[in-house]
Amino acid sequence: MASKICALARSIAKHVQVKWTLQLLPLLIVLNYVQEAIQSSLQLRLEAGSMARIINSGALIGALYVVFDVCLILVGAGLILSRSKQRTAVPFLMLHRTLRCIFTANFALEDALSYSVDVGSLLLLWASRRNQEAKLNKRKWDIFLFLARVCMSFNYLSLCRAKNVISGWFSVICCICMLIGFNCRLVACLTALLVIWQACCQFNWSFIFGWNDLTISVSLICSLLGKVAGFLLMARLGAGKWSLDART
Repeated sequence: MASKICALARSIAKHVQVKWTLQLLPLLIVLNYVQEAIQSSLQLRLEAGSMARIINSGALIGALYVVFDVCLILVGAGLILSRSKQRTAVPFLMLHRTLRCIFTANFALEDALSYSVDVGSLLLLWASRRNQEAKLNKRKWDIFLFLARVCMSFNYLSLCRAKNVISGWFSVICCICMLIGFNCRLVACLTALLVIWQACCQFNWSFIFGWNDLTISVSLICSLLGKVAGFLLMARLGAGKWSLDART
């Protein structure tokens, strides 16, 4: 079973190198943010009231924050989709995710781990877009890839915390390989499969069919696609110069 999974991961690592993945994978990452903006807009009153309670302010302040948050997402996503000034788009999404983590995560470990993976995906998105525009020198490229590897490695802590998903030792080995950049493309593809497997095990497929509210299912599916796309983008871009892969 393990050999078949590794063979599948190697096959994915090979096929993800095609050119069109640099157009598709960023769109899947951005899709998660767009659905957040749409849901916040549709539930403006509820979101505003919740934010007002969190920051201990009036409903108007909460509504202003939600509107500002939605604008950050739409501006960032719009710049990426329009392919104009894409190198300035990712900071808007980064600011949105940082503010969302500060105000709504309540510093819970699971939320912090998810935030780290999201930041890693955005760093990879930033590197891929700026590299396509020939605006990024090799040193900055390697810095982005290194920071992305560090952020993405926090996902393995989440896998360790999840019960009956995978072995803790296996998560530790994958985490170390990701940090030092050893077989990074294979590990990234393997992790993408593990993220899908974790979602299926943790929610027993109910994350797609088991909710009375369709928006919850859409949110979970988009979040899952965004994380998978982030690891596949890591497999597409590679580990960079600051890794063992660059020395082999």
